[in-house]
Amino acid sequence: MALQPLILILKIVKNKGGLHNRITRQIRLMPFTLSETASFLQIKGINHIHYDITQLYMCTGGVPHYLDQLQKGKSVAQHIDKLCFSKDGLLRTEFGQLYASLFDDAQKHVSIIKALSKIHKGITRQELLKHSGARSGGEFTRQLEELIESGFVSEYQYYGNKRNQSLFRLSDEYSLFYLKFIKKNRNNGTGTWQRLHKSSSFASWSGFSFETICLKHAPQIKQALGIGGIYTQQSSWFNYEAQIDLLIDRDDNVMNLCEMKFSNTDYTITKDYYQKLKIKRSAVQANIAKRKNVFLVLITTFGIK
Repeated sequence: MALQPLILILKIVKNKGGLHNRITRQIRLMPFTLSETASFLQIKGINHIHYDITQLYMCTGGVPHYLDQLQKGKSVAQHIDKLCFSKDGLLRTEFGQLYASLFDDAQKHVSIIKALSKIHKGITRQELLKHSGARSGGEFTRQLEELIESGFVSEYQYYGNKRNQSLFRLSDEYSLFYLKFIKKNRNNGTGTWQRLHKSSSFASWSGFSFETICLKHAPQIKQALGIGGIYTQQSSWFNYEAQIDLLIDRDDNVMNLCEMKFSNTDYTITKDYYQKLKIKRSAVQANIAKRKNVFLVLITTFGIK
């Protein structure tokens, strides 16, 4: 993340003066995908299994500058300890500097980020106003747009394009990791992550972070499902019975209901979880897919037991 992209957006791309319509081309620089992260690490001589690369992505968000700090011959726990919890670790103090360098009134942006970090699902604009303590209006809209343009927050369209039902979620993995773990433990030194990753808070964080990564990799998920050549629309959907974060509506009369589960071993579908899946599928079928086939898709780290 750097200062220049946001300045370009606010001062040049959306300029209303002499620079209006004078842009010849725009290039959006995005973080690495999981595949690109793996390739980048291999070039550095760092060969980790996909599970470990996913964990690193959960902390760094695929930002090349962060990944470039990793050293050959270290485990994932050692990487994270050095990068996030050692005295000279780059990510130990990056959070405050990052937002202060991007935004003039950074605390208001950070309050939105903090509110989203406490919610383990996407929330509507009205819910975000409530949780962040912000006031509805043009200023809040501008701050939210700036966070979206900068890649910190993502907006997910509600099925049927109901704008007031769109869901917002924190999509910057590093910010979530900092607020969940680094902020409270940055003075604990070496071995901190080896202890924290065994805690109960690891499970809730890893589940949400893995979902966020999956949402970012929707095009790759479509390719894996063999529907890359089919016209699709992806969206979120929820009602009083269920919340679906990734719904793929296909032009071949099929709707994919996607579930994402992070696990350190083969994932077991319990009886309770199976019942929840049946309820979600029935809710989708009854409300928005009455004339479509609903296929369940489970995305996980090691497959299903």
